[in-house]
Amino acid sequence: MTHPISDSLWYAILAMDAYGRGYDAMRPVLSDAIGTKLGNATVIGSAGDATAQKDGFYAIAYELDGQKIIVYRGTDDPSIFSRSSDLWNGWVQGAGIISTQSEDAIRFYERIAGQSVFKENPGVVTTGHSLGGGLAGYIGALSNGEAYVYDAMPFGAASITRVIKEQIEQANWVTGPAELTAFLTTQLSRFVLMPDADKVNYISVDGEVLGGVRLAALTLGAALEIGVATALIAGHPAYALTAAANGLLAGPWALAVSLEGSESTLDPVAKTLGAVDLHSPGLLALLQYAKDNNHTDWYTIADPLLSGWFNPDNRIPQSIGLVDNDEMIGMIVYSALDSGETPFGTVAIKALFDDANQLGSLFGQSDLLQGLNQASVKTALASMISGYAGYLASQKSNEAQFANGMISLDTTNKKLIIDLTDTDIADEIALKADMINGLAQGYKLPYEVRHVDYILTEYAESTLPIVAPDWLTFTDGTMIVGSGLVNDMTGSIGDDYILCANHSVDTVNGLAGTDTVVYTGNKADYEIVRTESGFTVTELMSANRVTDFLSNIEAIKFSDGSWMYTATESAEHREIYGYYDTVLNRAPTEDEFDFWINAVDSGRVALGEVVDSLLQSEEFTETAPMNSLEIATLLLTNAFEAPPYVASVERWAGYLNQGHTEAEVVIELGRLSQQVVTTGHIENGYWLV
Repeated sequence: MTHPISDSLWYAILAMDAYGRGYDAMRPVLSDAIGTKLGNATVIGSAGDATAQKDGFYAIAYELDGQKIIVYRGTDDPSIFSRSSDLWNGWVQGAGIISTQSEDAIRFYERIAGQSVFKENPGVVTTGHSLGGGLAGYIGALSNGEAYVYDAMPFGAASITRVIKEQIEQANWVTGPAELTAFLTTQLSRFVLMPDADKVNYISVDGEVLGGVRLAALTLGAALEIGVATALIAGHPAYALTAAANGLLAGPWALAVSLEGSESTLDPVAKTLGAVDLHSPGLLALLQYAKDNNHTDWYTIADPLLSGWFNPDNRIPQSIGLVDNDEMIGMIVYSALDSGETPFGTVAIKALFDDANQLGSLFGQSDLLQGLNQASVKTALASMISGYAGYLASQKSNEAQFANGMISLDTTNKKLIIDLTDTDIADEIALKADMINGLAQGYKLPYEVRHVDYILTEYAESTLPIVAPDWLTFTDGTMIVGSGLVNDMTGSIGDDYILCANHSVDTVNGLAGTDTVVYTGNKADYEIVRTESGFTVTELMSANRVTDFLSNIEAIKFSDGSWMYTATESAEHREIYGYYDTVLNRAPTEDEFDFWINAVDSGRVALGEVVDSLLQSEEFTETAPMNSLEIATLLLTNAFEAPPYVASVERWAGYLNQGHTEAEVVIELGRLSQQVVTTGHIENGYWLV
């Protein structure tokens, strides 16, 4: 057949595919119209009419190189009592009871195969997942045909029950115990094929929810099977078999047990997933892909990687316009198809496991830095590679260069590199923000990081220079993370975020762009001194008062705020900064300051409008005094950072009573107090919270 991937993976993809076709389809949704292609297979029919919907049944049939394939849809939600139609019309099959979905499965098979299910299979392959896997195995056993069943509901007992029912319907001479004994001893396979599961390939994820159900089917014993067969044979539940006949039924029961076959299990590696999560058809297909391609390095990040796929709070899918994790995982799985119709490209799954293997190798390093080797960073990195793969799938990418993912390790220089510059993902602002800020939070940075396309971090102690590549452009933002030793770090010509480790001597050159150096302590823990070439930052909490040397740096961030310096500062900038002190008794945030200086510099807003906005803000009005004396007292106290003289209060209260506005008072106080000098905030830059 024309599909270069393994049969086990191909049929796993088809088993998942059935969930996204027909009525009540789950995302990603694809058409089940006749003629629709998937890979090199073509849809030739489906079962989703009113009767099937009433039973909760759905199936789709494909043809590939002349071979017909039937795919039975499984339970949409593997919680046992989630769908009554699946429970009563399908799941009872596992107990040996012939369900309505079992009969629906036979009818659809006979429609596609063009013959009775009780005749030798003409080469039709059946497949499915969960309940759908049980139906596929059931049909495969009845027709002695090839089947691939995944995380499947047991089907052996139901196969025997259905064969006995068919035999009895054709052997109407069986009317009592004596005839039954003769029937069981000499005529059991006279009229129809006996079930045979030799061609049924049974694959499951170790620990998934139906594993216990299958185990129960093998160990429950013959009691229920005998009861069901008794009712079928005698036509009445109260019919009593002779002791001899009871004994003879042990043979069919043994056959039913043997029909369950032996499973091939896939190890999910992750220990944090529950049985229901492990039942995911998408997860199974991804694990099968990893097995087929001998991907094992990713095992060390299996827990954060797989847990993220089942975390409902994961924002990455929504960042790329998808509904949820299931849709993203499904799209990545489809990208394993590498010929014919590939609805979500061909590189996403390759990128996912290339990146996962790289991260697995990283976290397997014996000298890994403590800052990297923490759960929050692992979770953030795992989320990033899932988001990257999801994005490639959503864009239906077939470009081979993206198959290597975004993660690479430079083991010679002990560097981890994350490169987002070479795809359109650089323009996906929401996705990139979620990815990068997840990593920033992993490093416990107390603010959002903006516009980062390239990350360069040491993963082990090293004194080698850390230099951003010179091919980065001014539009590329870069994050550089140093180690605990002496670091010589050079940024790019774009905007850089440079994380300096505590207790290390760092020399940092941001080059062009607006560059930010980051420290994890509070501002009070450091001393900042302006120099001819930039700044020195000395750790006051360090016993030996380690000093870093910064040049071409425009901002220094601490846990409790930012120190911002710009060579283009103006009197208007200083006044805006002062207005915050006078009105709100605090420094502006970085976002607030950026907004107002850009608005004023562009001419869109006058300084008086800045003051009006602050006075009308909820932060001010919630605590605003009611009369002119109180207003004057508040504004004077804030402006001069000390209780005002009574005469000053009375003077400014009179100024208000003459009809002047509060905004005019703020502007005048700013000029008179020369606040930017008296507070000392602007001597080396702006302190922003």
